[in-house]
Amino acid sequence: MENIILRRLRFGSFVKLFLISGLCAGAIIGLIMFVIALFGGDVNANIGSLYFSGIGAGAFALILAPAVCAIMAAILAAVAYLPFTYIIRHLKGITLTAEIEHRGNTEII
Repeated sequence: MENIILRRLRFGSFVKLFLISGLCAGAIIGLIMFVIALFGGDVNANIGSLYFSGIGAGAFALILAPAVCAIMAAILAAVAYLPFTYIIRHLKGITLTAEIEHRGNTEII
């Protein structure tokens, strides 16, 4: 593990981080809904005129929750990028501990 100081993050990298986080959160939410449906919980899903309940709704949540959360994360990333860069500049970077691999030019990571 290595300490790095993050002073600047490109928009594409910021969105990637948010998308991965959204996918993971959606997978957890979908899995929880599916498990609740398996144990007979009251799980319902409405998409327009389509209505699902029970295990069908749980399976639907397992598939659709990651996609919905990823879309919401992408929207949030687009809105949060400018405040994030402003805060990072005023804090003069943030220190992160990570396992990193240097590729190409090591001056700009």
